[in-house]
Amino acid sequence: MPAHCEPSNDPPRDKVIDRSRTVAELEQKLQAITADNIRPEAELRAARGRQNATAESLEVIARSPV
Repeated sequence: MPAHCEPSNDPPRDKVIDRSRTVAELEQKLQAITADNIRPEAELRAARGRQNATAESLEVIARSPV
């Protein structure tokens, strides 16, 4: 059988393109989710900082004589 008539083990080109497109779409979604998570994480860090400062202030008040 001639080489050009033998079946190929390679996936069809359209399936490769579809998979590449799917990977690119998933990467875009991941980037969007990551970007959406950055702001809440920064807000959470700031809130924790305020909470720690409040706790320290309350400890000072609790130790002070009445």
